[in-house]
Amino acid sequence: MKKLKIQFKNIKYFEGMEGTGVNADIHINGVKCLFMRDSGDGGETDFDIYKGKDTIQNETIVFNLKLADEYIDQLTPHSYNIGNGEKHYLKYDRSLYFNEMLEVHEEEKQQKKIDKLCKTSIVFGNKHAYGYVNFKRPLENVDVNILKLRAQELRNKYCTTGEMSILNKNLTILGVTF
Repeated sequence: MKKLKIQFKNIKYFEGMEGTGVNADIHINGVKCLFMRDSGDGGETDFDIYKGKDTIQNETIVFNLKLADEYIDQLTPHSYNIGNGEKHYLKYDRSLYFNEMLEVHEEEKQQKKIDKLCKTSIVFGNKHAYGYVNFKRPLENVDVNILKLRAQELRNKYCTTGEMSILNKNLTILGVTF
């Protein structure tokens, strides 16, 4: 089955009683179909189906939801470890699938920010948190010796435990190696 085009729009995060809550519109194949609501209280994620302006729009929403449910049903069960080394499996449903897709969406958004920063900055950290030294001009216009010195300083200060690293992929091209 063809992969769905999923887009999240109007994403709002807030502090819930037991974690972070989120509200978002979910567009499936370009059609606004669902409102996703996770109240951050440890319970299930709720989904409200949007109502279209007319019968044709409502039929399009129902059609795309049916495609999404069929796609989700045929996915290989999600595997995870509880901590005792045993693998456990959980069948995908709307909640698990869309929560994972939202996580992927946020990681891609974060990576785009990091990639943009890497054009003018040396960026250090990991996928959850990062810092940077901004030269306020393209790195190719910065003296390579200054780049080497600053990158080594950042590496020595922040990247000693293996939890963090220099995130720039463009430094090697510029002549900065470790």
